[in-house]
Amino acid sequence: MSAGPADIAQSLLDLAADDELMARSLLPIEGVSDAGLGFHCQQAVDLL
Repeated sequence: MSAGPADIAQSLLDLAADDELMARSLLPIEGVSDAGLGFHCQQAVDLL
């Protein structure tokens, strides 16, 4: 049985929530640059 549009949308929302949590967790760490974090955030967006 294949996933329907609602299932696919929910999976993408779950992945986006994981990415947001990761970004928010890394922001306060000294040494993690905005540019480096931004690059990885952009890569996550590009996958969608």
